This record gives sequence, structure tokens and C-alpha cells, in this order.
Amino acid sequence: MLSIATLMERLRTLGAANGGAYSTSDLAVVLEQSHPSALMKSVRRLIREGVLQRVRRGLYVDRLHGYRPEIVGRRWLAPSYLSTETALDRHQLCDTGISAYTYVTTRLLSRREAAKRILEDRQFIYRHLALHLFFG
Repeated sequence: MLSIATLMERLRTLGAANGGAYSTSDLAVVLEQSHPSALMKSVRRLIREGVLQRVRRGLYVDRLHGYRPEIVGRRWLAPSYLSTETALDRHQLCDTGISAYTYVTTRLLSRREAAKRILEDRQFIYRHLALHLFFG
């Protein structure tokens, strides 16, 4: 069993590298848990204690050290890219007042509601793009 200090340091280090978004396999390495049931028990404990927040099955964000919403949005629905207008606003190269993180994806979204996701006070919008236009 890892000490709390070691666990927090590992989460901080990994979070700095991946924007505070963790997959289940990331957490298996951090928590040194190879058995799925033991891993999920540890993850549920971290959620209960307010260290992690579940975004969707297999994707969690760091509530203690923070997370980068643009990275969480990209991992929430993959493959996807942050739109140009959102990226420009994020880097303060235009001042349009973007209120949502907009992504383009090749995945077909069956319902319009599926194209909008909300995490805390942040809104993520996904737009379909034809495969031949999806590169970068």
C-alpha cells in the first residue's frame, strides 16, 4: 500500500505530464495495482475522498491538483481535435469570449445531445468532420 504522500506526489507528477486527466491504465501504474477489482476499489476510494472525479468509464480528472479542460475534452471523445477558434482564444490570440470548448471528431454522434458534454462549469461541444478532412 502506498503512503498518501507518495500517492499525491505521483498524481501531481503524472498530472503535470498529461493535463490532470487519467485513464484506468494510468491509475493502475500510479497505484501499483495489477488486479482490476483491487484497482477499482482504490479508484472508488479516491473518488469518495475527493481526490479524483469520474468523467466517464475509464477517464478521471485530478480534483486536488487541477486539470486542463482542453486535454480532458480531447480524451473524453477520441479521436478529436480542439477547434481553431477555441485554441486561439485559449492562447489569448483572439478575444471572442469562447464559452465552450469546441472539438471536431470523425465519430458519428447519434443524437444532438451526445455532442454536448458538461464537466463542472465547463461545456464541451463536439462536431462531426469527414474523415478525409481530419488530419494534423
